[in-house]
Amino acid sequence: MLKTDLRVLTYTNLFPNHIKPNSGIFIKHRMKTFMNEAQAELDVVAPVPYFPKLPWRTRWADASRIRRTEVLDGLRIYHPRYLVIPKLGMRTHGSAMYWATRRLVCRLHRERRYDLIDAHWIYPDGWAAVNLAKVLDLPVVLSARGNDINEYIDLPAIRPLIVWSLQQCDHIISVCQALKDMMVSLGIAESKVSVVGNGVDVDTFYPIPKAEARNR
Repeated sequence: MLKTDLRVLTYTNLFPNHIKPNSGIFIKHRMKTFMNEAQAELDVVAPVPYFPKLPWRTRWADASRIRRTEVLDGLRIYHPRYLVIPKLGMRTHGSAMYWATRRLVCRLHRERRYDLIDAHWIYPDGWAAVNLAKVLDLPVVLSARGNDINEYIDLPAIRPLIVWSLQQCDHIISVCQALKDMMVSLGIAESKVSVVGNGVDVDTFYPIPKAEARNR
């Protein structure tokens, strides 16, 4: 296996952590496999909404308990906080992520330069990642995964932010042909979008006889 000097920064708000180990686990599996196959180095910036620590339980309480940094399965993960402002909605999430992570990403890049930013979800993560890539003069690849195109494109305030992100990034990965077709209908060149379906870990998932499955 050819070892490379490639250093990648994965940027996504949906990634496993010590509180929710299965959150966005499909992204972790893809990038962990990529890291092993390409013999590349990978850091993860996974911003989480800011929420103060309170003595009572709320639906956002878990966010306050997530560590600022952690290592999971050999991956160094950073969890900076970004501000979610009630009533203003999603239109502010991209800029909030960008400003909340810019200092950290710039510092990491100064310490050991990255070659590429890899972002998952076109908005808000992709919008923030494209702006960070412009600051650092790095290429950026965005992954479209579903509702970031299927649903968000119908939101008038979000649609132009999605289109801008798709236009400004260097390449796009789509998990299925239908998502690619939707992005092409927005004016994105077909050659800019690669379809890479989610894979299956055949060491974990494999066919067995029905009787054995029932017994298990």
